[in-house]
Amino acid sequence: MADGLSIGYMLGLIITLLVGIFWVWMIVDATKKKFKKKRNKVIWLLVIILTGIVGAFIYYVTEKKDMVKSNSFGSSGFTLGVLSIISLGIFGVVLSIVGFIFCLVQQMKKPTKLAKAGLIVNGAGLILSLVWIFYFSPRLDELMNQINSFPSA
Repeated sequence: MADGLSIGYMLGLIITLLVGIFWVWMIVDATKKKFKKKRNKVIWLLVIILTGIVGAFIYYVTEKKDMVKSNSFGSSGFTLGVLSIISLGIFGVVLSIVGFIFCLVQQMKKPTKLAKAGLIVNGAGLILSLVWIFYFSPRLDELMNQINSFPSA
């Protein structure tokens, strides 16, 4: 139990740290970006600061268009899908959802084959992770309890 708690705690800490870094990165980007109207900069900064990660993600998708013109979202989403299949569990669910969103954004802005493949891989990663959480993990726990209940010689 202590191992599971510490792994979950570390995972939560890492995700929180990454989200915080992304949020600060979007604030810095919005401060440095040259907007056509000065008030747009103020509006974006307020949106990012007041809505947190949601505003930062909206800013990223709408204002960082040059990144979407390439295949960066598609390749990132595909990579997250592969990682979600490898990791499984809760972490796999999180990775597959984020990867799916990245691939979906890529497909809406500039459709690519890699983003389409990423949608499929992320869907498979989500299904496999959920199967692991709700089917295999409880079975593995039962098996470990049976092994631990054998009398020692």
